[in-house]
Parts: sequence; structure tokens; C-alpha cells
Amino acid sequence: MIRNSNPLYTRYGTGLVAESHDINHDQLAKNNTYRKHFSIFTRSVIMKIVPTLLLVISVLVALMVPARYYEMWWLRGIVILFVVTGAWACSRLYLRNTHHKNKLLKLSVKEHSMEMEDTLTALKDSEKVLRQKARLQEQLITSLTHDIKSPLKYLVITAKNVYEETSAKTAPDIQSLQANVRLLYDAAYRMYYLTDNLLQYIKLHSKDEHIGYGIVNVFNLVEDRLFIFRDMAYSQSIPIVNNVSPEINIKTNAHLLGIILYNLLDNAIKFTHEGEIVISGEMKDGQLYLEVRDTGIGMDSDMATWCNTAEEDNFNGDKKAEMMLSRSKGLGLIIVKELTALLKGRLLVRSSHQYGTSMLIVLDK
Repeated sequence: MIRNSNPLYTRYGTGLVAESHDINHDQLAKNNTYRKHFSIFTRSVIMKIVPTLLLVISVLVALMVPARYYEMWWLRGIVILFVVTGAWACSRLYLRNTHHKNKLLKLSVKEHSMEMEDTLTALKDSEKVLRQKARLQEQLITSLTHDIKSPLKYLVITAKNVYEETSAKTAPDIQSLQANVRLLYDAAYRMYYLTDNLLQYIKLHSKDEHIGYGIVNVFNLVEDRLFIFRDMAYSQSIPIVNNVSPEINIKTNAHLLGIILYNLLDNAIKFTHEGEIVISGEMKDGQLYLEVRDTGIGMDSDMATWCNTAEEDNFNGDKKAEMMLSRSKGLGLIIVKELTALLKGRLLVRSSHQYGTSMLIVLDK
């Protein structure tokens, strides 16, 4: 076998044959593998070393180059502290503002609540006054029926008797005629005062007029009212005694006190069939104690309790008060109670069927 100068080929016979062809390919593959491993290793080393070198370089640079003022740690601390303090201050201001608004809201709600309570109270008072006036109107109708119709009927009967006596063919009895005329006068005069009292009472409730006060001599006021009832009481053989001292003077409304006396005397004569009626008065502890005492049939305990009850409690919807009003034959006691309250006074009643009734009016001097 003759070898060619080319180490890769061998001549067999007449041609060149590639010698150890497979061996060359394996060697090339190994070389490529080594080359790849080396490249990967190199890159990994570079990736690990370069950041470290850069960090070292940056540290060296930082040590060698002085930092700017805005890069200093104390400035950053101050900025952070300022931000935190500002946030805390803003939160405090917000909470304070919210608390102030809540306080104002509570005050507003409280004011509105008080206004609503005042409105409700005013409405309740108005309802109470309207209910009282409605009941008084009903009682006024009853009073007109009882207190005016009866005297009118009596007046008609007496006038009829006078007419028959004067129309008779025989000469009329002068004494009988005078007695009948006197009865006519008394009935008309009494009805006049009754009507005047009712009108004054109605005006007092409808207009809410101001009550004027003046110095009043109580003795003279009692005498003026007794002038109306003396003949009537005399016809029933009932003496009326005025024991009020002429020296007693009081600052009050003479007209309203006169109406009170009129109604007290009217009731006393109406329910007294024997005995006497005594009006007495005295000053005690700066107050006037004016009493009208009779020896009549007395007053039942429920009516006396109603009279002694405060005026503002008589029309509060209580069924017992309504019963008291229904028992009252007219407006007399109601007028006495209301006018006494208007004069800043009190009505006190003591009554029994054995000894009669004592109506006491207490007024400030």
C-alpha cells in the first residue's frame, strides 16, 4: 500500500480513499462541545463579575465624589418628617372641622326640637282653650235657657196679673197692684243685670281685653249689689247683712268683682229658704278675704271639690269636671271661678246640708 503525501487520504490500488473519516467527525463534534461550554462559562463569569465590578466602582466613585445637599440623609429625614407632620396636621384639622360641624348640627337640631316643642305646647294650649270655649258656649246656651227664660216667664205671669187687676170692673186693690208692679220691677231689673253680666263675660272671652285696675271700696261695692237683691230677699223673709268694714280698699277691677258678688248673692238667695245671708270681709297678710255665707240647703261634696280645684284644671278633659258643669244649673259658679282667677284670686268653698254654704274669695291687695 502506497500512502499519499496527504495524511487524510490513502491510496488503495488506483484511487485515494479517505482514511479514518469517522474519526475526524467525532473530533469536530467534541471540539464544538468544548467551544460551547467555554462560551457559556465565560458569559456566566462575566455576568457575575461585571455587576460586582460596577458596584465597587460606584462605591469608589461615591467615596471619591461628595454628595449634593438634596442627597444627604438628614435632608431626606427632614422631608419625611415634614410630610408625616403635614399629614398629621391635615388629619387633625379635618377631625376638628368635622367635630365643629357636628356640634353646630347638634345645636341646630336642638333649636329645631325646642321650636317644635314650643309649637306643640302652643297647639296644646290652643286646643285646651278652644275646648274650654266650646264647653262654655254649650253652658252659655244652658244658662240662657235657665237664667233668662225663668225670669221672663215670671215676668209674663206677673204682668198678666197686673193686667187682669186693672181690667176688672171693680176697683183694683192698690196694695196688690203695687206688689205686682214691684215684682215686675225686680224681675226686669234682675234680668237686666243678668244679661249685662253675660255680655261682659262673653266680651271678656271673645276680645281678650286688658283688665284695668283701680282702688275699690269693698263696702260700697257690696252695698251696690245688695240694692238689687234686698227686696227679693225681703219677700222671702231672708235678711242680708253687710259686715264688711267701710275702711277696706283694694286695688282691683270693680266691674269684675261686682259680677262675682252678683253671682254669689244670686246663688245664696236662690238656695236659701230660711235663715240669713251674711257678707263679711277682712284684710289679712295683705290679702282680702271676702265671704258670702248663707244658711241654705248647702252644696254637695263633688261640686264643692270642683269649686276648690284650680281654675286651669277644670277644663282638661276630665270627665268629673264635665259632670260638675252638667250639674251646674247655669253659668254662675263658672263665671265666679274664671273671674276670680283673672283677678289673681282663689275661690274656697265650705258647704254642708246642715249649716249652709260659705263662698270665700281671696284677693291680693
